[in-house]
Amino acid sequence: MSEVPGKARGTILIVDDDEQFREVTTRALEGAGYRCLEVNSVVGARALIRDEEIDLLVCEVNLPVESGLELIADLDSHDVGIGFVMVSGEDSADIAAVATERGAYGYLVKPFSSNQLLIAIANALHHFRLEKETLKYGQHLEALVKRRTKELAGLVEELHNSRDERLS
Repeated sequence: MSEVPGKARGTILIVDDDEQFREVTTRALEGAGYRCLEVNSVVGARALIRDEEIDLLVCEVNLPVESGLELIADLDSHDVGIGFVMVSGEDSADIAAVATERGAYGYLVKPFSSNQLLIAIANALHHFRLEKETLKYGQHLEALVKRRTKELAGLVEELHNSRDERLS
């Protein structure tokens, strides 16, 4: 996939209460051509999601007040069209399972390398975009089937009317 010169590869919202983590993550992602936004809370994330077009969320699991898992569950239930990669300082198979059940495309355990982050982001965006394209294509096919069914019903009605006229 070729990139448009001067255009970001996607907008990523980093949600973490650790300012240093946000800065390092932003630097790595912007260096790879992504546009990054940063917030330190679920409340801040919700506000930005309302105001900005965001492709992917990199979200800490353990946040003050509300967890990152609560955020992605809420966003998924409202079908906002954002992919998720969860990060945590806790290497927990249970938390990773919950994250993936709620729609996360990845779970990274801190500390991780820039390369691990970039690979996780690229994979998440790729899979998320494929899912969106598949959904869009399915909707297109459904509309096409409805239109063709309606056309066919009209032709069948014309045939019945024509037959009835000949029999009269």
